[in-house]
Amino acid sequence: PPEPPMIPPAPRPPDRLPVSVPPPAPAARVGVRPWGSAAVGWVAAVAFLAAGVPPFLRMPLWCDANLYDVAAHNILTGGVHYRDVFDTNLPGFVWLLCGIRAALGPTSEALRAVDLAVLAAVVVVMLRFAKVAGATAAGRAWAVAGVAAFYPFISEFNHLQRDVWMMLPVLAASLMRYRRVAAAHSSPVSDWAVLRGATVEGVVWGLGFWIKPHVGVVAFAVWLALAARFAGSSAHPFRRTVVDLAGIVLGVAIVLAAGVGWLVGTGTWDPLLEVFEKWNTTYLMTVVAEFVVRYPEELSYHPPWSLATAVAVPLAFLNLWDGRPWSRRWQRPAPPSALDRAAAANADRLLRIRWERPRPADDAATLARAAFAALYLGWVAMAVFLQRQFHYAHVPEVLLMFGLFAANRWAVTPVLIAWCGLTSGLVLAAVDTPASPPWQKALADWHREHDREETWYHDAVTLHPALNADRAGWWPACFRPAVPPELRNAVAFGWDFHAGVDSVQLQAVEDYLRERGVGDRELICWHDSPHALYRRLKVKPAIRFMHVTTASEMGPWQYGEVKKELTAAVPPAGPARFVVGDLYRVMSDHAAINRVGADGLPDGLQAVQRPMFPWNQRVVFRSPAGRYVVLAVEQPPGECRIPKGPGRND
Repeated sequence: PPEPPMIPPAPRPPDRLPVSVPPPAPAARVGVRPWGSAAVGWVAAVAFLAAGVPPFLRMPLWCDANLYDVAAHNILTGGVHYRDVFDTNLPGFVWLLCGIRAALGPTSEALRAVDLAVLAAVVVVMLRFAKVAGATAAGRAWAVAGVAAFYPFISEFNHLQRDVWMMLPVLAASLMRYRRVAAAHSSPVSDWAVLRGATVEGVVWGLGFWIKPHVGVVAFAVWLALAARFAGSSAHPFRRTVVDLAGIVLGVAIVLAAGVGWLVGTGTWDPLLEVFEKWNTTYLMTVVAEFVVRYPEELSYHPPWSLATAVAVPLAFLNLWDGRPWSRRWQRPAPPSALDRAAAANADRLLRIRWERPRPADDAATLARAAFAALYLGWVAMAVFLQRQFHYAHVPEVLLMFGLFAANRWAVTPVLIAWCGLTSGLVLAAVDTPASPPWQKALADWHREHDREETWYHDAVTLHPALNADRAGWWPACFRPAVPPELRNAVAFGWDFHAGVDSVQLQAVEDYLRERGVGDRELICWHDSPHALYRRLKVKPAIRFMHVTTASEMGPWQYGEVKKELTAAVPPAGPARFVVGDLYRVMSDHAAINRVGADGLPDGLQAVQRPMFPWNQRVVFRSPAGRYVVLAVEQPPGECRIPKGPGRND
């Protein structure tokens, strides 16, 4: 038989690579750096959630949430929104609360649990978007840790607000839009399919619009960022753009029409028109006037987290530049060869000029990152230029930053968490007691000197609430079925602010009014903090205005309407029996509220305030620490303003 063919032996590898081929970079060790470990990130997230969620669920509701809660109860009991409970916003958020209250009952814990569920859904969608944009498992884990270290530990002022809830439709619609653009470049898509997908996307945008119309700014930013790429997926770019835009408008119109149908059918349409035609006329002027005061605070709303905005905004612009969304081209570069990879690794090691770590492998991820950057920048622009000077309006910027850093594989989030730990240690160490050693006294003096609101130190060096021993000491009590008011005060952050709820003192007022059998239309909670009494006592307010001072200060006509309704609600014609006032709202010196005269009111109450409602009524009860005052309504209201000037607590 013939001999088998000879197989030449495999050549021996050279002792070293040719000079022209650089040696490949050594493989990176996995898990050496904590910020590169998904396991460490998840452990941090679980630790913050375990420390933060139980107290979060027991915190009192802010006055805004109480207003929406009263409005939802009014609708569920057959009332008409705006006519019976005044509101300056679109009704989407109140609609959602109606469903929650009907399904889960009247407790504050139910609303807070849903708030956490909405936040969890927001994080899930955001991280799906970040994963498409190139986020690693470690980056996503640390993004969750950032959210867990941030949201449960901020003031109750920021919880159950529309801005965080409208993030869910915004992120869902933005991710949907990116996927539609990517799918159109992967395979041919008919105009009918484009119209159908755009309509669904428009429906999601429309849902966000009913929560807060500011969503339109972010929607335009995301649409504009991807418009050119979408047009480039067709041989007829102009027609594709028109069809896409028409579908989005159609989807938004469908949702708006459904909402308007409900408004008309329930008799809410006319009261809504009155709000937007006669009451909200000064909103834009107020926003413009506040801008010079508002924009310097952009980095200080949520210390130290907001400081990272100075990093996130330039990073987002770099993402836009790298993605070049204004170009119609969809590039699919070939995988680099081993020689190219080695050369790139050596160049990166020598020059260190790359701002990203590492660059996404294809144009799809680069464009996804540009789309997320457009969403973030659109939201920042909307918050800075169109929002009021309220902290809750800037919470979504911080949440989106975590996703932005994850998409870019930047370890800013673990650095922020580590910074919180370091500064917390500094604050805890700065203790000045008789037993403190000299170095600790010196550190305490240095900390007091620098910890001022007008300095950078105040925004950068804070005590993270998870390490606050006084608050953490109430953690076991959060699991008990009975919730004493002392617990709610202990875990709250703003109970001693004039819009915050002092649960201990308000409980005494509630007990007093309950003993007197107060009923529907017999109670007026004149200031913001006592709003919670309406739901606790299960009564309807005597007047439709809850944020009374906000409504009355919109203009002369608006003040006249508030006074007219108040006059009709009090004796001799009206049913109102009691009014609850909050001295924190009108006196900046809280220590003086218990120095009272024969009339039961503090001596330090402004003379110009005394003849005005509610202080011109008879005092019948004071809360134990003197903050809340119950007055029997027995005469016409007279003037009902809060004068500006010394003593006003803004």
